[in-house]
Amino acid sequence: MPRTVFATISSTQPIKNKTKCAYKRFFCFIAVFVHFLLALAAPYQFVAVVFSFQT
Repeated sequence: MPRTVFATISSTQPIKNKTKCAYKRFFCFIAVFVHFLLALAAPYQFVAVVFSFQT
């Protein structure tokens, strides 16, 4: 039983690696996008905090 499972896993390995790569790229893109959004939003948040303290 384990041998056949291992054989099927080894035969599907390239496909798995491709999907893993795609997932990694996707998550990387999301992480960069979120980081970019946060970097854009940080000054506005800072200004908002300053204004809230002033009022």
